[in-house]
Amino acid sequence: MKAGGFYPKMSLENPQSGWMSPYNYTNSAINTWIGEEVRAFGLEASIKRPGRQFRSNHTFEGFASVFKGNDPAGTLLSWRGFAMHDRQTTFNEQIDFAVPHSFEWMQLDKQAEHVEPFEEVDGRFGYYFGAHWDYQKKSQLRVYYYDNNGDPGALNTRTGQYAWDTRFLSAAWLYKFNSQTRVIVQILDGKTAMGKNRGVDNDFYSHFVLLSHKLDLHRLTIRYDYFKVSDHDDWQFDPNQSRGEALTASWRYQLSTKWQVGAEYSVLSSDAQNRPGMGFNEHNSQQQLQLSASWHF
Repeated sequence: MKAGGFYPKMSLENPQSGWMSPYNYTNSAINTWIGEEVRAFGLEASIKRPGRQFRSNHTFEGFASVFKGNDPAGTLLSWRGFAMHDRQTTFNEQIDFAVPHSFEWMQLDKQAEHVEPFEEVDGRFGYYFGAHWDYQKKSQLRVYYYDNNGDPGALNTRTGQYAWDTRFLSAAWLYKFNSQTRVIVQILDGKTAMGKNRGVDNDFYSHFVLLSHKLDLHRLTIRYDYFKVSDHDDWQFDPNQSRGEALTASWRYQLSTKWQVGAEYSVLSSDAQNRPGMGFNEHNSQQQLQLSASWHF
């Protein structure tokens, strides 16, 4: 059992302390969003059947949680779309975003120009269930269903935050070809809605494939991401459709037990229907090269 504020253990990309990744410096689109808008504040119970204890090659673990907060999760996906970076939202923090033209309409004039993703709005409990399967530390599978159980008509008029009805299924798989080379795949598929009569009603989907190879003190990683948000509501003044894909390649070198250096190059291409209303091009392409030096303690 554990209680507090924490991430569900659905990611195989971010296994290090502080929910950090040993692979790319930029998180996948899936885990960028998890780091931005998903955090459970509540109680989690887990039960484990260790394979070694039962003389089996298979280890199983189950999780169940009830939590409060996280009602506005889905705001960024709908009005900004997926993003890719390594920043995690801290407790009681607000995230600003470019204001869509649709906020000028009375249906959305009470929505703040930022999101406070861990706020409690409707008084309901959310929940999630998860299952892990591990075969000889070689193949690992994690499947989670997450539902914040939000009332999309509920609004905190003081902060301008709606309770979004956001639910999704996440499946992540890691396979080790040998002690040096592994592949990680994750798929996220969900729905989110807000407003009376579910005025904003969107589906979202993303997947990535990551291949990583470790050679002595070097680690080389390449990852492909695909992501999209599909608009299914009747509010023509508020387009939420977006899609994109990205390719990210990284190199890391472990100088010592504490020091690490590395480099990463990424290419991202995306389209979002609400950008023209904000004075931007609907299509955007960007490239990024970053150099890194880090000290771990």
